[in-house]
Amino acid sequence: MGDWEDKAPTPTEQRLLQEMADGFEMKETADRLHISVKTVKSHRSNLYRRIDAMNAPHAVAIGFRKGWII
Repeated sequence: MGDWEDKAPTPTEQRLLQEMADGFEMKETADRLHISVKTVKSHRSNLYRRIDAMNAPHAVAIGFRKGWII
């Protein structure tokens, strides 16, 4: 994928990214989004792959730089 627009997170991934930026742990995020921790892990993995992030702090940094996090 060439453009960052092509790599933009899905709405669910963007919500997860916001939760990560707000400091919520996976269990808290799962509870807040009414999904399982396993689903949170799956979305995180997909998000990291989509935006070429190495880990949560890197994903959050990319999210802020690209304006995906408010």
